[in-house]
Amino acid sequence: MILWAFVTLILFSALLLGLAAIGPLKGTATARPLGWVAGVQAVLGLVLVGVRLAGVA
Repeated sequence: MILWAFVTLILFSALLLGLAAIGPLKGTATARPLGWVAGVQAVLGLVLVGVRLAGVA
């Protein structure tokens, strides 16, 4: 149960960072790093979902 809460938090954070990078912060120096962080978080969240659904964790 805690893993699902953690995954939800990671994916929600990735969504917010991605929206910030393409929205209000677009064209600023922080947009690119935020986009990278959002991508890494999204991949990590999806990997954790895959691990959980495969029954490993």
